Amino acid sequence: MKFFIENVYVLFPFNIIFPEQIQLMYILKKLFDNKSHGIMGIPPGIGFSMVTICFFISYNFSTKLKKKLIYCLRKEVDSISLIEQFRTYLGESNEKFSIKNFEISPQITVPFGKKTLCIEERLKPLTKIDEIEDFCKSLLAFSVYNEKKKEKIFSKLNINSDSYLNSQNQCFFFQNFLKKKKKLDFRKIWTLKILREFGIRKKICPYFFSRDIVLKSDVIIGTLKKFFFSDFFFSKNQKNVSLSYLIFEDIYDLESIQLIFSSINLNPIIL
Repeated sequence: MKFFIENVYVLFPFNIIFPEQIQLMYILKKLFDNKSHGIMGIPPGIGFSMVTICFFISYNFSTKLKKKLIYCLRKEVDSISLIEQFRTYLGESNEKFSIKNFEISPQITVPFGKKTLCIEERLKPLTKIDEIEDFCKSLLAFSVYNEKKKEKIFSKLNINSDSYLNSQNQCFFFQNFLKKKKKLDFRKIWTLKILREFGIRKKICPYFFSRDIVLKSDVIIGTLKKFFFSDFFFSKNQKNVSLSYLIFEDIYDLESIQLIFSSINLNPIIL
């Protein structure tokens, strides 16, 4: 379905739209245009997440602002479920909106963890995230870290660095990712399954590929923990975050942030 919300040409992946959903899009446009904070009471069954993401993709294309939408949920399982739903609704043709002679290919992802994405066979017996992190660092030591950092990693793992460095203990998938990263196509809706299958098919590391995807995505769906307590997200994405629209699906997340950071400015507010 295609229609206008004022000057925004909106693409909606359903044949029916309800008046409440159209009203919600007008409110979102007002918030985006004015760069304002807003608090909305949304009754269940409206499809807030789907309406918001679809409208943002169309709005971003129409205004050519190239901003990001950071969509914050309470649980990681909700993030995974939402991105799976979104890809299902758009169909197996995979994520292409069509406006006249233009195509919108939105890039949407979730910041998945290393434990769920790693396809290296040697990490399979490890279950604790700290063990996975340490072993992964040891495999990357050849390519990423300086000598001082290498020694620290090997000392923690109780490994002789000289014998280890001479034994070609490298992560094949990471090495391949470094070689192929400039040629990879990012424009997709990246679910967990698609990321892992893509990594296996291309023989690259899905985790490090997903980090690049997050930096280039139009819409990032995740949890409060992923967005506000992730060193990677803020160290690599700080400039983009400052130019993004941030939406909390649960008002109590705002209270959590206020308790953590002492203050949060919500002025002006559109109710």
